[in-house]
Amino acid sequence: MRSANVSPMAARMAKLATQHWKYLKPIWGVEIPFEQPGAIWIAENNDGKAAKTWIALEQAMQNESIDFTMISHKDVLELSQQAVRTGPDEIYYYEPEVLQLDSPQILNAMQTAVKKNHIDVFRALSGI
Repeated sequence: MRSANVSPMAARMAKLATQHWKYLKPIWGVEIPFEQPGAIWIAENNDGKAAKTWIALEQAMQNESIDFTMISHKDVLELSQQAVRTGPDEIYYYEPEVLQLDSPQILNAMQTAVKKNHIDVFRALSGI
């Protein structure tokens, strides 16, 4: 799961969704295990135009209180444990709040929550 940084509104919605995933137990009575590795965003910048776009995006995200910051090539190597190759015409941003969730664990937690909270689930019929 990552924040959707296409627009400030999408980023706000993604930030709220992330908080709900992290603190699901008070709402549904179950926890979903997650990792929070963050995300590294990589953009080509061989003409300088991309940098302006990404700097504007960084400012918009920070205006929404979303931690989204330009990082150096060295930072990329450290964060990725040298698993990412960097290039001279690339710029990098880091978003530390990004979660990683396991689909089977999500399904299991939701099924447990449905039973625990006595929720009836109905399957929608197609074509209606």
